[in-house]
Amino acid sequence: MRTLFCFLVLLLVLNPVHATPQLSSQVASLLEAQHLEGAVWTTLESYGAAGLSNRQSQEPMRQDHKVQVGSIAKPVLAAGILRLITERRLSLETPVSELLPNMAFDNPWDVSSPVRIRHLLDHTSGLDD
Repeated sequence: MRTLFCFLVLLLVLNPVHATPQLSSQVASLLEAQHLEGAVWTTLESYGAAGLSNRQSQEPMRQDHKVQVGSIAKPVLAAGILRLITERRLSLETPVSELLPNMAFDNPWDVSSPVRIRHLLDHTSGLDD
């Protein structure tokens, strides 16, 4: 799972697309409307930053600023996996062991019911309780 996540992050780093001025303007407007200082964002097609990172110094928010993200890794990873599925580069039925052969699962039913990508996306192992 960590390998696939690193691969998706690497794709974004190697193929960056900066935000359009329109998107940056919309984010800035939302920040103002919500009385928020600044934000860093990413979509599947772009990334950017808006607002201030420090109100006192008026330092603008930059794309490389670190921010609190909460529990965002799961939906970002799921979106990346689903994109690979729509591009037919991956399948929901792909056994995880094909992607991560060194990861061992304690699954006595592995031959007939391996842990698959779809199990990771819905937070189930595919195993009986």
